[in-house]
Amino acid sequence: MKAKRILAAVMCLNLCLTAAACGNKEESSSKKESSSAAETTVSETDESSEETSETTNENADSVVKTFWKANIPDTLKEDEEYASEDSEYSDNIFKALNSNDEVERSVEIEICTEDTMAYRRDIIGYDIDLKEYAEGKIDTVTLGGMDFAKIEHEYFGETIVTYMARYEASQMSVTIKITGDADSEDIQSVLNTIEFTLPEGTETDAPYPWDGEPLITETGTADIGSYNLTAKQIIASESILPNDIFDNRVAVVGDTMYALSDYHLYILKVNGTEAQLQETVELEQDYSHMSADENGNVYISGFMGPLLVYRDGKQTDAPDGKDQFVISRDGSFGIEYFTSPDEVSKVTINEDGTVSRETLPIGTDIISMVSDVFITKDYILISGSAADESGHKLFVFDHSGKHLKTLADEEGESLGSITGAVQTDNGILAVDGNMRTVILWDNEGKCLGEADDGELFGTDYPWISGLCQTKDGKIYVSMVEERADNSWDEMIMFQLDGNF
Repeated sequence: MKAKRILAAVMCLNLCLTAAACGNKEESSSKKESSSAAETTVSETDESSEETSETTNENADSVVKTFWKANIPDTLKEDEEYASEDSEYSDNIFKALNSNDEVERSVEIEICTEDTMAYRRDIIGYDIDLKEYAEGKIDTVTLGGMDFAKIEHEYFGETIVTYMARYEASQMSVTIKITGDADSEDIQSVLNTIEFTLPEGTETDAPYPWDGEPLITETGTADIGSYNLTAKQIIASESILPNDIFDNRVAVVGDTMYALSDYHLYILKVNGTEAQLQETVELEQDYSHMSADENGNVYISGFMGPLLVYRDGKQTDAPDGKDQFVISRDGSFGIEYFTSPDEVSKVTINEDGTVSRETLPIGTDIISMVSDVFITKDYILISGSAADESGHKLFVFDHSGKHLKTLADEEGESLGSITGAVQTDNGILAVDGNMRTVILWDNEGKCLGEADDGELFGTDYPWISGLCQTKDGKIYVSMVEERADNSWDEMIMFQLDGNF
């Protein structure tokens, strides 16, 4: 298991380095998929484009980089400390400075090798409708023979013009980002003279999400100590395709399954291992937490958003609530929280629908930061960072907020990120989203062991985002995994059975 944790840490580091390499220096990143960007060396400029002028600059030097060349006027100076180039990535920025060495305008040219989904996420991040993009319904500008999407947006009060294009054959994305006066003579000179020298390739982009193959895994069983766990995938009639892999939660009441994902609540009817979509509710805010009581009420909450309650598939009256909220099994109280341990509140729900609050004595001497909260029959379980700097743990309190014990891994060390926990007759069962495991502890708090996602769920490297328990004791797990055809990430659900 330690080997897997090391692998997870290395993969997280690689993801961070990749994200830094492929843009997103401000908000969401850059790039654009162009079906017409064809030649390996693209040098023709569309002279009829209304978005570029024929301006060139006589006082310009021809600059040649790994993947492009252009005439750069002497009013634009390259930031050489910022520059980066290798066989898969280049990023160069040229700035015009005033007499006080302040940047008046700049042009950044960034090219990187990346997969299709990462590029398309950047398209969506700039509020471009992916279907309209795929169908060629957005305006494009031709630069250096490639068709670019042009996006004008504000960033901290500054107008930025971003051009995004993709060269499918070599799986490369191109971004040109301009700050300041995009119509200035020197900036236009760069745009009018740029030529791309991208490497040859024969690759093809993955299908668009709506054309991709739904994700169906080969589930299995796993033994943890003397206990056996078996997973069964619940196949939804329509795929749930989130943009964000985190906070994709599930709650099940009777034969109704609620799936929370990306500003949407999906309501499904479960029959065995099949789930038929009944309704998709578009939410006004990005809700991130969901829990259900044994009375059939489902509570949906998120940062600074009003609390929502659903019952029998319909929205109903909700008590006053804010921040993240989780309901107790009997529905008599909930826990309201954010990240500070000294602001965890117990919210008692009165018979008339009003609420009363009291701050629980959690204290910063035990927990330095709260990540998530779960309420079981006997416990309030808080996942978060230990105050003694020993890492991420699962802290067990009684319903009055008294600390009972702290749960760690088999070596008594840090967990990854506990994203769901339930209580059974024999102890605590939890899922670790970061380590991709299911973990068991006995009633004394001893860690009995872990099971990897692969052996149980047949997945490769998902983010396990949620866990719920029904009134009759059934346990459901939700997670997000990339499809085999790389067309998108998909939210998938499982029923977890066992003798624990």
